[in-house]
Amino acid sequence: DPALAPLLAIPALAIPALPTILTANTGKVENPTTPGGFTQAPPNTPTPPVPNPPDTGCRCNAPLLAGQSAQAAELANLLAELEKIKRAIGVEGLPALVPDQIAQNNTSQRSISSLAELHLWQVQQLDGVVGKWPMEIPVPIPGGPNQTLGVPNMSEAVAEIMGMMISQQVTAAQILNTSSRALAQAGSATQQAHLAGLIAKGNAEFLGYEARPTAVNMPLAYTPGKDPGEGLLQESSAKIKGWANTDGQDMKQIFAELLHAAAIIRAVFWRKLDTKGDFKTQVDKIVKDQSGFVDDLAETPPKGKESDWKEYLEAVQKGFSDLTKDRTPYGRDSSERPVIKDLNPNPGNND
Repeated sequence: DPALAPLLAIPALAIPALPTILTANTGKVENPTTPGGFTQAPPNTPTPPVPNPPDTGCRCNAPLLAGQSAQAAELANLLAELEKIKRAIGVEGLPALVPDQIAQNNTSQRSISSLAELHLWQVQQLDGVVGKWPMEIPVPIPGGPNQTLGVPNMSEAVAEIMGMMISQQVTAAQILNTSSRALAQAGSATQQAHLAGLIAKGNAEFLGYEARPTAVNMPLAYTPGKDPGEGLLQESSAKIKGWANTDGQDMKQIFAELLHAAAIIRAVFWRKLDTKGDFKTQVDKIVKDQSGFVDDLAETPPKGKESDWKEYLEAVQKGFSDLTKDRTPYGRDSSERPVIKDLNPNPGNND
C-alpha cells in the first residue's frame, strides 16, 4: 500500500544511521605514540546530521514525519553526549602501549585495550614500585638467634626510620662530644706516660742495674682487628716491648750488706754515755783512751808469734777491752759479745 511506505521507511531511516555514525567516530591512527607510550586518538569528528525524509508533497503522514524528526534530533543529542563521555573517560586512546615494568629500565611494552586492563596494570606497577607489604626484616643478634622485625605498611616504616634517624643523630652528637673529650684526655695521658718513661730510664741509668729488652703480654679490654659483631668488645692481650732486670743483686741485698757493715762499725765505735754526767768530759776520756791505745801499739809492735793471730782475734771479740778498760765495748755484756768463727775447712793449716 503506498500509504504505508513512509511507515516502513522509518526503520530504514533511523536504525542504519546509528552504526554509520559510531563507525565514523571510532577511527584510530596507526601507532603514533607519545614519549609516555600511550597511543593518541585523532581529533574529534563532528557528528553528521541525520537526513530528513524527502518531501513528496503528501501531507497525509505529516504527524509521523514530525515524530521521526524528533526522534532523529534526540538521537543526535544522545550521540553528542556519548562523544563527551568517551572523551572524558578516554576510551579513544585505547588500545595504548605502556611499559611492561616501570620499575625497571629498558623493559618491553604491552598493549592495553580496556580501562579494566589499565587499572590492573596500574595496580601491578604500584606493587612493583612500592614493594611487598607487610615486610619482615631479619635482625642479626651477636651470639644468639636472629630476630625478626615486622613492618605492616610504608607509613609505619617511615615513622620507624625517622625515629631511628633522630635517635642516631642525638647519639652521634653525644659520641662526638665524648670522643673529643677522650681524645684530649688520651693526649694528656700519652704525654704523662712518655714523661714517666723518661724518668724511669733516668733512674735505671742512675742506679746502674742491668736490664735487657723482652716481650711481655699486655691485657686489653678489646680485640684489635675485629668488627663489633665479631668480637671487638671481647678481652684479649697483645705483646709489647718491655724490660727485664738481669742484675744478680737487688736493693734488699745491697742494703743488707750496708746494714751489716754499719752494725760492725757501730759495735766498734759505739760508746755508752752517762746521761747524767758531763758529756764533754766523757767524750774527752774516750778519745784519750783510744789515742793511748794507738800509741801503745806503736811503741810495742808485735813480735810475730804464732799466737799473735789468735790473740788478735780474741782481742777483737773482747772489743779491745784490755786496752780501753771498757767492759761493754759492743754495748752489751761480755757473755753476749760477738764470736768469730773459723770457716777454714783445714783448721790446722794457718797458711
